[in-house]
Amino acid sequence: MHLRTAGWLLTITVLLLAPGFAASAKEVPPAIQSESQTTGKADKERKSPVIAARVNSQKITTAELDKRVDQIMQRGQQNPAMGPPPDRDELRVHVLNQMIAEKLLLQDAVKKKMDVDSAKIDAEMTLIKGEGRSDAELAEMLKQSGMTPNDLRHVIRSNLTVEAYIDSEVASKVKIDEQQVSDFYEAHPRYFETPEQVHARHILILLKEESTEEEKTAAETRVNDLLARVEKGEDFAQIATDNSEDPGSKFKGGDLGFFPRGMMVPEFEEAAFALEPGRTSKVVKTNYGFHIIRCEEKKEVRKTPLTEVSEKIEHYLRDQEIGRLLDEHIASLRKSANVKVSLPQS
Repeated sequence: MHLRTAGWLLTITVLLLAPGFAASAKEVPPAIQSESQTTGKADKERKSPVIAARVNSQKITTAELDKRVDQIMQRGQQNPAMGPPPDRDELRVHVLNQMIAEKLLLQDAVKKKMDVDSAKIDAEMTLIKGEGRSDAELAEMLKQSGMTPNDLRHVIRSNLTVEAYIDSEVASKVKIDEQQVSDFYEAHPRYFETPEQVHARHILILLKEESTEEEKTAAETRVNDLLARVEKGEDFAQIATDNSEDPGSKFKGGDLGFFPRGMMVPEFEEAAFALEPGRTSKVVKTNYGFHIIRCEEKKEVRKTPLTEVSEKIEHYLRDQEIGRLLDEHIASLRKSANVKVSLPQS
């Protein structure tokens, strides 16, 4: 969970409506006020919050930390592609380090008198509010997250201030030349290869696993009759439209479009890639049933020319270098700061 320019800013944006971050964003002067100015009353109203870390004069409470961790865990549960959830205690350590880094960056930005004008904040507020949503509706939405529109403005100001700071202190120092781009292209050829693909149509006669022998015989007879019609020269697409039992391609004349290896079940893939354009397979049996496959065209393996990907490579290398320098910059800020971590177990 290292901080990267894009990833770090994305994390802030995703957590824009998090009350914990809204509170921390309001702690820094001048437009983002100091902790001593804003939190004294709140400290009196809540009894001795448990401190996870102190960053110079500012604190991170375990309540703020756990809210951030809960949000990350919740996003992971909503997106199975992220894989199994991490160990919570380990995640808390990573998130706390991220929150410390956020404070260090924001504090140094304020020290260097970086700020953003109100017009940019207004534009972000308008973007978040979205079309057709009134100010009252936005306020109600924020209320559900324990925030007010003024809290949101503070968060936006913090985000934009840090973004400007990173651009000035880190990103402006990164230069990627043509040789670096060319070296990366030559060192990673597989990144720029388009795999072999086949454009195929098929006719499917479904066969369920629990089908009786009589049903299997009937399905096989039917698909062989259709194959005979195809081999006599009847239009493959029309036969597919009239007879195929694949709802995804039936009304497209059985058209499956282009696909690379690894997309279809093995028996189907082997038959499709073995065909030459314009040729039709014999009956192919898979766990779905009986297929007749027609190869329309093929695309051989192709390496994308450097001229077509140089800009993407440059952006990638730039992001990687910004991330590396940002990590170093945060480490330097932390070394010279008064950071005390006292993370209790959840």
